Amino acid sequence: FNGLADRAFGRACCSLTRRLAMSHAIDEQPFPRGVLIAAALLITFSIGVAATARLTGTGATRAVPAEVVAERMVRLALQEDGSVRASDAQTGNEIAHLPQNEYGFVGVVLSGIRRERMRANVADTDPLRLTRHADGRLRIEDPSTGQIVSLDAFGHGNQAAFVPLLDTPQRSPQ
Repeated sequence: FNGLADRAFGRACCSLTRRLAMSHAIDEQPFPRGVLIAAALLITFSIGVAATARLTGTGATRAVPAEVVAERMVRLALQEDGSVRASDAQTGNEIAHLPQNEYGFVGVVLSGIRRERMRANVADTDPLRLTRHADGRLRIEDPSTGQIVSLDAFGHGNQAAFVPLLDTPQRSPQ
């Protein structure tokens, strides 16, 4: 029994000694200098190309919006019941009252705009610009914060929720 234990211990010691010797040999080998130089050049080149493109606009693609065919400055007010009251920013006349159950998306967009206005310390009553483009897209822009929401990104049904704000004539004050 002792002979077996001695042999097993001897094998374990030899195996451990070999592993330590290999690890030590790897630690002593320097990393290939050419690989390090190539990696540094690649990183420098990538940063240089990105900086040049950013500063000069070379290679940049920009989506130019189609011509604006309709525009209206509106004020949107979220009501306690979740509905949205829309008025013309120039006259103050009501354009529409949009109930939450039919036009909930308008309230969602308005909440996002209000959050950005709070961050920028902008009055909640400043008007928003709603535009329809020749290609049928609708955008709502907050001139106070520069925030632009492309409503077509949320699907046709959600975009359609904003159509009454452009197409509805003003109601006279009652």
